[in-house]
Amino acid sequence: MLKLAELLSLAGLNITFLNTEHNHERLTRFTDVEARFANKPIFKQLLVETRPPINCIIGDGGFHLDLAIEPGIPIIRFRTVSASCFWTYFCVPDMIEACELPIKAFEFDN
Repeated sequence: MLKLAELLSLAGLNITFLNTEHNHERLTRFTDVEARFANKPIFKQLLVETRPPINCIIGDGGFHLDLAIEPGIPIIRFRTVSASCFWTYFCVPDMIEACELPIKAFEFDN
């Protein structure tokens, strides 16, 4: 999501990147995220005080959903996954075609 925020910013959009305290701690420990992004107030306060106003939220997860509905801000749910998850999703149709899914019950030999 951070890379998406950077790419959209490079395209000329005003971007506000929000994350959890846990993820922010990891970002500050292992990257130079503080040099690229300023700290902002809590999310609900940010929705009201940001100028120009927020006109769309692209979110990963659901923590933002309830807070964005109240002021009527459109939400785009963007699910990020790891490469291994993507490959699994990509391979499922082939596994079904090869009769490997669904996994059939089997008995263990003692």
